[in-house]
Amino acid sequence: MRRVFERSAASVDVSQSQVIEEVGYLREHLVDNVRRITEPLFMVFDFARFDPKVYEDIVISFSKGHAT
Repeated sequence: MRRVFERSAASVDVSQSQVIEEVGYLREHLVDNVRRITEPLFMVFDFARFDPKVYEDIVISFSKGHAT
């Protein structure tokens, strides 16, 4: 089960993220890097926070070719 936290309206309209990573570690840290980039966007567009397990489930499934 994916845990989704309560949602409410955002008061900002800008999001900025930066991930500094060695190329050799991109795949190893993929879930964390995706979370760092997308988490601020979810806060702006949907003001939603997701449990780390949600990111892990989605990113690992997608990297295996499964999309839902």
